[in-house]
Amino acid sequence: MRKPSCKHSWIRTACLTICLLAAGPAGAQSPSPEAMAAARELIVTMRAADYFKTLMPAIMQQLKPAIVQNRPQVERDYDAIMPLLLDSMNARVNEMIDQIAALYARNFSVEELRSSPSTADRPGRNSCRSCR
Repeated sequence: MRKPSCKHSWIRTACLTICLLAAGPAGAQSPSPEAMAAARELIVTMRAADYFKTLMPAIMQQLKPAIVQNRPQVERDYDAIMPLLLDSMNARVNEMIDQIAALYARNFSVEELRSSPSTADRPGRNSCRSCR
């Protein structure tokens, strides 16, 4: 019988850890609809989707030298795939926003979400400037 190598054991452990982390906390309560609405309002106010769509092309351009490493064929492939990758990322922005909203709603109360400085400047909200 062969003894599993240390390398394979480490890979199995890493895969198991990633799977467990991706599954999320067991028995975590889903946030209330009111908390989700407040979290989404905060994210819309922060314009998170716009920032993501603006930053991703810049990040991908910054990564290009590290990936291409002066190899013309890799550069052509990189330039060919980047628009497809960015379109794919942009198509999934709403999923990302929903995940961020759920994270905020689980970790902050509705009152905290609504009293955030980002939402305080919205019409109909008390802002710190008006309190002075």
